[in-house]
Amino acid sequence: MNKRRVVFWCEHSYALFSARPIIEKKLRRNNQVVIYTEKKLIDHAQKYFNDLEVEVLCFDSLKNPNSYRITKWFMILFTPISFSEFYLRRVRIKYSKLEYLVAKFSWFLKAKKQSINVKYCNLFDFLYKAKVLKFPYLEGNEFYAFTKLNAPYILVPYREKLTLIMESWDHPAKEPFLISPNLCLSWNSQLSDEIREFQSIKKVNVIWPLKFRYICSFNNVAKSDLLAGISNLNLLNDLLLFQRNKLVVYPMCTSSTYTAFDDELLFVKELAKSVEKDGFMLYIRPYPLAPKSDMEKLKLIQNAVLGFNDTSDGSDVLNKELLIHKYLLIKSSYGIINVGTTFVFDAVLANVPVIQIRVVSNQFKVFSDYTNGTHIRKYLLNQYSIEYSDQDSNCLNIKSRLNFNYSNKIKSDFFNLSITV
Repeated sequence: MNKRRVVFWCEHSYALFSARPIIEKKLRRNNQVVIYTEKKLIDHAQKYFNDLEVEVLCFDSLKNPNSYRITKWFMILFTPISFSEFYLRRVRIKYSKLEYLVAKFSWFLKAKKQSINVKYCNLFDFLYKAKVLKFPYLEGNEFYAFTKLNAPYILVPYREKLTLIMESWDHPAKEPFLISPNLCLSWNSQLSDEIREFQSIKKVNVIWPLKFRYICSFNNVAKSDLLAGISNLNLLNDLLLFQRNKLVVYPMCTSSTYTAFDDELLFVKELAKSVEKDGFMLYIRPYPLAPKSDMEKLKLIQNAVLGFNDTSDGSDVLNKELLIHKYLLIKSSYGIINVGTTFVFDAVLANVPVIQIRVVSNQFKVFSDYTNGTHIRKYLLNQYSIEYSDQDSNCLNIKSRLNFNYSNKIKSDFFNLSITV
């Protein structure tokens, strides 16, 4: 009897990481597993799955430049810029001035947001059937993919067999998925509602956020045993900083590839001064894939240390030593000060105090606007958040706020977990 062939479509490293428990389950059921990923991640994927009987293939040859152009202009012409508040912000950054003007003034072509994914799939069904585009042949009985897809046109013919898994909290409202899967998996009931609202996918189930599973695993391991799993001296030296200093961690929201970086840089300088008043020092966690020039600027900030950052391809999540380091820097800190990153979720699940700040300041206006988006307001801000304004920028009172009120609220509301701290 032939084995069922299960295909995992992984366009980025987090997809490879998140796919592993599902792959292991499929293998236990005696399925054949095939993983497709991009060329630059092939070596990482083969190393990450070297203990499993899986086939790792490159999907680059399936990409089609004409399909990419059609997809891009479909989005520009037919997606209403009012698709969501998130999308409205995004198109101003994502598109060139000309593309934005076309998107704005092609209002008479816009589809209803509820029908965009279906119309896209129907368009490519027609183009494949008419042989205008080369058909992307894939062999499989089941397909799994993770949001958001950069080449959805490849999976259009297989959508009735496709389970689409939410990779990030902002993906449901970010932009159309451009695929209508058989099933979508989200992190909680609120995000499931967003998928139904913005993506018009009716069949949505809840799954534990797979990208945070490393925390659940490490929470049950002694610190000494975790440290024994790190051989990289740079990582060990970085963790030594927490023994020598009273550190609170600040994860960067931007890099210099974003317009808000200069304002965030000013904000971090003021934040470092503020935490010094309470006897703390700031540990700055660089934005993933940030340019080296950013590091040079961050190093100049007084009363702060710049954290380890040594990955250029985003594959750190596939490296166990780097995951242990990430976990231990959270656990070794006095707490996390967050503005606009999902690093707050890692900290909450690791049972570490969190201070969530809403920046409302003319001094850092671009950064303030950037970090007051829909999802931050909806999911990160609550009665235990604090406001950072021009008037009280120097009196955060870190000591009194390093408690578990905020973390427990997020655990309960976002992760639906009972309070354990």
